[in-house]
Amino acid sequence: MQRPPTVPDRTIPTLPSPALWRNWWKRQQPSRQDRFAVIAPLAAVLLFLSAIASSFWYLRVEETGREQEAVKRDVEYGQQRLRLRLLERQEQLMRIARDVSNKEIDTDEFVARAEQLVTQYPELQAITWIDDKRRVRASYAAPTVGGPQLRPAGTVLRPGETEGTFNLVREHQQPIYAQPPQVAGSTPPLQLHIPWPTRAALVACCWVSTGLTDCCGTACPPEVSARYALALVDGRGNVLAGSLGPARGPANPLFTWASHVSEYEVPVSPSETA
Repeated sequence: MQRPPTVPDRTIPTLPSPALWRNWWKRQQPSRQDRFAVIAPLAAVLLFLSAIASSFWYLRVEETGREQEAVKRDVEYGQQRLRLRLLERQEQLMRIARDVSNKEIDTDEFVARAEQLVTQYPELQAITWIDDKRRVRASYAAPTVGGPQLRPAGTVLRPGETEGTFNLVREHQQPIYAQPPQVAGSTPPLQLHIPWPTRAALVACCWVSTGLTDCCGTACPPEVSARYALALVDGRGNVLAGSLGPARGPANPLFTWASHVSEYEVPVSPSETA
């Protein structure tokens, strides 16, 4: 005769009754009761402080996010203004190049129009007409331009002077921006080479030197320049114009909000060849 299978006991264990808790409490010494009684207020205070710290951290994160969005918006606006100003100068210089290509102006008229542009726009430092043999036909430079940047009429460019850019202008037949290598203690101006065809296979060039410091100062809105430290840097991180502000030490891991600096970078490309 087989026994029926035993059914496991699935009763849920019950919690100790309040009477057991009271008996356990009465068995404790008064000193232990005092220590246990302090735990509840202390836990409440800790929870309150945790809630306050969490709220401050959340507000700081929200403020940092808003600051970063404001920096991003202002820097992109300044980048658009700078790019637009470079494009406007490029369009004016391309009109001069088109008139020279159509033989509507001579060297004297070229110098007069170049002087008008350099006087009107402080970022333009020098405008030079170079023929297909790399000979300077005409040139005008601002009074503040130093001797190494002057190009008198009749001189020929040296073999290593802007040779690569001049060949690119011949090959692509479009305006090309070039940044010469930095010299110790000075920042060379940005160069814009604008071609115009003279014969079937030969190309003359308009060489324009643009001061980056004056260009950034006039293109960036005053409210943005007054609020942030703006700088124009090249691909290697060298400062071409403006200032990056004082260097800051490493952040304290316990107080990260005290050393937070909002930074944002955006490329400035007035054309596909910039």
